[in-house]
Amino acid sequence: MRHLRYRLGAALLLLPCIAGARAPAISIVIDDLGDRLAESRAAAELPGPVACAMLPESPYTPQIAALAQARGKEVMLHLPLQPGQGRGHPLTILDTASPEQRHALLQRALAAVPQAVGVNNHQGSRLTSESEPMRWLMQALREHGGLYFIDSRTSAATQAEAEAWQRDLPTTRRQVFLDNSRSPAAIQGEWQRLLALARKNGTALAIGHPYPETLALLQREIPRLQAQGIRLIAPSQLIREQGTSRQQRVAAAPLRLAAVMAEPAVETAQVSEPAAVEPVAAAAEPAGTPAP
Repeated sequence: MRHLRYRLGAALLLLPCIAGARAPAISIVIDDLGDRLAESRAAAELPGPVACAMLPESPYTPQIAALAQARGKEVMLHLPLQPGQGRGHPLTILDTASPEQRHALLQRALAAVPQAVGVNNHQGSRLTSESEPMRWLMQALREHGGLYFIDSRTSAATQAEAEAWQRDLPTTRRQVFLDNSRSPAAIQGEWQRLLALARKNGTALAIGHPYPETLALLQREIPRLQAQGIRLIAPSQLIREQGTSRQQRVAAAPLRLAAVMAEPAVETAQVSEPAAVEPVAAAAEPAGTPAP
């Protein structure tokens, strides 16, 4: 009887912890926004706090960034960095650039997306694998203030997240690319992998692109998350919640989010429909990159 009372008392002590336990959480970032209006607008109008990563100086970036912010979404700068091969964005930061050129390109990109509260890399499989440019970039972002960085992990050799940690810049990484293959079945499979990772680790982050197949899945599946016991949260909140977990970290540095997120605007931005624009190719993760 005494042992039973002891076990019952211990169970009661655990109840507040169980009651206060967080449900698994995911964050979703949609890349490459600003070039195609219809798809970019559809991404900004997705349900829930899906983050919108804007290409700098794309024709519809100002309109879509304003719309996303008005819808209460976190706006990010999709920063062009040097790819391993192929042609980069016109504002791509190269490893051959002088410090002055790097600074000018970064400031120009940041100025193009003034709503940005975070940054993730567009392409960048070459530059993110080099420690010195990543040390410079993370220090520059920290000095800019109020930003977090998400490592898109377009290369298994990336140094970006590690250098962000070393400079106490709020950071996390991508676990899943939803649409390396645009097949609806493949995207559905990656979605299920995202949910499984969140249930296993507590959190998981996915990156997708404004493809019709990806948008259709998100429009269908996001409203079902609550019934599945999964929270959809903004990347800044995901970073806060990951701050005490070392499971997905590359360095054991303390996390301090640089700034409180601004309240979204009340009114919805007005966006006009233009002529069609050629699609933007997504930066795919190279074969052989291990799942985090």
